[in-house]
Order: sequence, then structure tokens, then C-alpha cells
Amino acid sequence: MDKVFSGEAAFRAYIGILWFFDKCDQSLGSVIATIQRAVDAVVQQTPVLGGVLCTDATGCVVIDSTELRPVVLQRTRQPVPYTLLEMKKRGFAQSQFPLVFDALAGPTPDVDGLPVLSVHAMELQCGGLVLAIQCHHIAADAVAAAAIAQTISNACNLQPAESSLWSDRAFIKQMLLSHQPSPLPSELHILSTDYSKHPASNLQITGEFVCRQIKITGSALQQLKAHDTKCSANALAMALVWRAWTRAIVAHGSTCPFTYSGGPADMRNRCPLSSNMQHYIGNFIMPMPMFASRDFILDSKLQKVAAHIQADFRLASLGGLRNHMDNANNVMIHLAKTDAPAVTFSNMAQLPLYDLGFGTGFKPTSVQLRSFDAPYMMFAISDGHGGLAVNTTLPHSIYEAFINDTEFSTFANFVY
Repeated sequence: MDKVFSGEAAFRAYIGILWFFDKCDQSLGSVIATIQRAVDAVVQQTPVLGGVLCTDATGCVVIDSTELRPVVLQRTRQPVPYTLLEMKKRGFAQSQFPLVFDALAGPTPDVDGLPVLSVHAMELQCGGLVLAIQCHHIAADAVAAAAIAQTISNACNLQPAESSLWSDRAFIKQMLLSHQPSPLPSELHILSTDYSKHPASNLQITGEFVCRQIKITGSALQQLKAHDTKCSANALAMALVWRAWTRAIVAHGSTCPFTYSGGPADMRNRCPLSSNMQHYIGNFIMPMPMFASRDFILDSKLQKVAAHIQADFRLASLGGLRNHMDNANNVMIHLAKTDAPAVTFSNMAQLPLYDLGFGTGFKPTSVQLRSFDAPYMMFAISDGHGGLAVNTTLPHSIYEAFINDTEFSTFANFVY
């Protein structure tokens, strides 16, 4: 296989999706055999998933591996000594259940040799099953990871995939660049700004990173919507997080006049799940940003910020700001002056993750979307009761800032 993604920066970050099944009529060996056949079929269809990462002089590349294929691994020979009930009671806290989470791919000192795709199956003491599918960020964003998982589940049920998950990157880029919408006012404002007058503020956030889950209940979302029925609950939830994040980085010394956030990927123009390249043209880990001035985020009412987000959902195109890249090759440098790291809020609530059975014959009782070794990224999924559960990894100081944020704590809380 030819090298792909040449020139991309190397990131040690995996998107992980975990399915928790409270029961499984088949033996673990039978389940693993079924999933392994499905993984083999998907890799044959999309060979990049069977590759490994390698760094060279141009950046990070994915190369074919003749010796390694994504193998469905059994975590232990004995069932994991937790019950699904106690895991649910503790909010699936990552720190509480090391046999489930610690074996999954995460921080490593070197990206060389890391697999693009990693699959684990674990049996619980109660007879339940945990299935984890992880995709490296260099080859997949959260939407693509969900698409890969859906394709694997379909293959478990002997459903053929309609088309390859990946398209030719040059074709995708040309498709995006050929689409010319009217730029959003915020995009024009950013592009017309003289960034030489706004040097980076050298914001430094240090300290221990902690895995946390934010809960925004269905009643809290309805309370937010009661003030503005025009905005979706997702836009309001994102506005809530974006404002708390902006206040946090200002408290840490940020002087940048702009702030930005990645939008919910599954809401932007209802992008098909056939490719991971809709928003990841320059650097795969950089989300399609949503811009606003810091003063607008901090001084406006929550509903006005949500309306700004909602307008971006409706008006921004697949290309968006990336349409300007040919004439503004330093756009990515410009973004670095908006006090990265930024918050990414990928809302996965509308994806059919809860309908995937992977040949077990059952639907999962819980789905957890997590980012391993990718701090500041937030992934929201439905809690099954009209609310959102947001999994994230944050510096402890930012976590404390969220806890002490009055507006945030009015509508949201940390499960752990």
C-alpha cells in the first residue's frame, strides 16, 4: 500500500467508542470470532485501517503492515471483576475500572508502530460484554470512527458495506475547494484581521489531566430551550460549554481577542459518514472552527451565543474557511494565535451508536465515546433520557474552573 497522509503532524491520540452489553447468549470466543471476521472484511475493503503509523522527514504516514492486522483482543482469560450495574452507578468512571480502560491504546512515547485500528472485547463478571473500537486521529475523526464501527457491526451481521469508508484525499479536497459559499461574517472578520497586531498570548495550562464526564440533563436542556425555542438543545449545550471554557482560559491569562470551538460534526450539513475528510483538510486533528470574539462570548446572553452557533450550523458549508486556504496558506498559523488548545464539542447524539449489536443479538445498554490521550476534546452522546453525557479529558485547573462557573453549574454537573 502506498503511503498516505504524508506530511500530517503526528498525534498520539485515539478516538475510542465503548459498547456495554448487559448480556450475551454466545460465548466470548464465539463473539470474538464473529467480530474478527468482520474486522478482516472491513480492512480488506479499506486497507488503511490495517496499517500502522510511522514518522518520517515529512511528518506522520500510514504504511501497510504485512505482519500486523487489527486483532480482536480478549482483555483477560477471566471475566473482568465488575458488574455492569456498579459501573453504571459510578458513571463509567475511567479511573474506577482499570481492567476495562487501562488496556486501551492511549499515551505512548512514540507513534511509530501504533495501529490505526484497535479492537478489544472484554467479558464482565455479570456475564455482560464490553466492546471497544479505537481509531487513531491521524486516520479518523469522531464521525469516521462511528462510521467504521457501524461498518464492522454490519459485517458481523453479514451485511455488505455499500462503499469504501475512505475516498481519495485529493478528490475530497478538490470537492471542498470547488464549493464556494458566501463566507460567514465571522470568517470574513478573521480573514481581514491583521494578526501581526495580535501576537499569541503564550497561554500555558499545566498540571495533572483528569478524565471527567459532564451531565446535562433533559430537564436542564428544556429549561435552556424555554428561553429560546429557535435554537436546538445541542446549540444551547455547546454555547454553555464554550462560554465556560472561554471564561476559564481568560482566568488563566489569555489575552487573545478571539475564541473558537469545533462544531458538532454530525450536525454540520448532515455530512455523510463515508469519509473522515469533510473538515480535516489541513491537519486532521484540527476541527472546523467556529469563530467569535471573546467579548461576544463573554458579554452576550447564552441564547445569543447559541443563535450564533445555530447560524453556523445552517450556513457553514463543507468547505467553510478551508475554501480560502489556497489564498491564505497561513490560516492554520492564524488559528494558533487564538490560544489553542480550544474546546472541541463533537455531538454524537444523533448517530445510530445505540443500534449496533456486533452480532450479539442485543442492543447495548450504554455507549461511551471517549478520547484517549487527546485533552480538551469533548464528546457528547445521548444519555437515553433526553439529556447529554459529555466525556472529556481536562487539566485539573480547567476542571476546577468549570466547577466554579456559576452559569455552567446551574445547568450542568460533573458525574465524576
